[in-house]
Amino acid sequence: MDYKNHLLHYLILFLIILGGLFGAWYFSFNRLARFGVVSLSVLGYVVWGVGHHLLEKRLSWGVVLEYILLGFVILAAFSLTLRF
Repeated sequence: MDYKNHLLHYLILFLIILGGLFGAWYFSFNRLARFGVVSLSVLGYVVWGVGHHLLEKRLSWGVVLEYILLGFVILAAFSLTLRF
């Protein structure tokens, strides 16, 4: 994969993360909405990671599991900070 494709892929990832951070800030008054925004961002991260590795022909079950587990850890850490 060439340089421009990599740049585009990581720009998309950056926008997913930036959108999640902005959404968490914007909905700081509503815990449920903030959790929803972060959940969607984590889902976007997992889909991005699987798609990125699929396009690079390096996708394996280990990679999928890694992205899912990291997303779960992020959601768990975030939900512990919400103090439901």
